[in-house]
Amino acid sequence: MHTTPLACLLASILVVSGLARRALPGEPAPAGTAAGKPASAASKSRPRGKEQGRDKTVRLKTADGWWIVFTYRAPRKGRPVAVLAHGYGSGRAEWSGLSADLHKKGWGTLALDLRGHGDSHTGPAGRVDFNFIDAKDGWNDAAKDLDLTLEFLRGEKIPARRSCLVGASLGANLVSRAAASAPGLACVALLSPGRDYRGVALDEDPGPKAKTLAAASPEDPYAYQTIVGFRARRSTHSLLEASRGHGVGMFQDLDFYKGFLSWLDAAAKR
Repeated sequence: MHTTPLACLLASILVVSGLARRALPGEPAPAGTAAGKPASAASKSRPRGKEQGRDKTVRLKTADGWWIVFTYRAPRKGRPVAVLAHGYGSGRAEWSGLSADLHKKGWGTLALDLRGHGDSHTGPAGRVDFNFIDAKDGWNDAAKDLDLTLEFLRGEKIPARRSCLVGASLGANLVSRAAASAPGLACVALLSPGRDYRGVALDEDPGPKAKTLAAASPEDPYAYQTIVGFRARRSTHSLLEASRGHGVGMFQDLDFYKGFLSWLDAAAKR
C-alpha cells in the first residue's frame, strides 16, 4: 500500500487526463488461474473452521430469466459475508485466495459467476456466453445477478448490515449499481472501477451509508484516473493504491492486500 504525495498526484492527473477511453483495460486473468491469489494465500491450504460451514454450490434464477451459479460458505456466528463479483471474461474462481483468507477470519463468502460466465451460462435464449451479452449491450442488467445474491443472503438470515459487496473491474461497476439500490449494506469495495465498462456507468456514491473503498494502480491508467477523480472531488470514500495490477491482480502487491483485508475488517464492524 502506498501513499501518493500531492506532487505525484498532480502529475498523475496530467498524465492520465489525455488518455482515450479503452474498451476494458487490464482485463483480469481467466477463471481458474492463480493471478488473483496473493502469494501468502496461494501457498496455503484452505483452513477448516470448526464453527463455519463448508462451501456449497447454489443455482438460482434472476427476475429476467438467467440461472446464476455461486459458491457460498456461511460465516461464523455474527460475522459478515462478502459477496464477490469478478471481472469481464473471468469467473468466481479468481476469488479463491481472498475467500480462503476471509474464512480464516470467520467471514462468509459468496462468489458468483456473472451471467454469461463460467457456470452461469443459461439465460432466456438458452446456453450463451458473455459475447452474447456484448452483442445485446446488456451488461447493465447483470446488476440483477447481485440483487439475487443479496436476496439469497436475506433468506439465510444474513442482514444487510453484515453484508459487503466487493467487485473487480466490470464487477466493481456492477457492484456500485447494485449497492445503490440496497440500503443498509456494511461496506462496498471497488477494485479497479472505471467510469464506464461495457456500457455500465459507475455509480460514484453506492449505498450512501455504506463504507466505501475504491482502489487502483497507476499502471492501470483508466481505473487510476477514476479514483484520482474521487480524490479531486473530496469524496468520503477510502482510497487505496496498489503498485501494479488490475482487479484481483492487485493482490500480488502484498502491502496493498494486507491493507485491503484490514479495511474490510474495520468497515464491517458496526
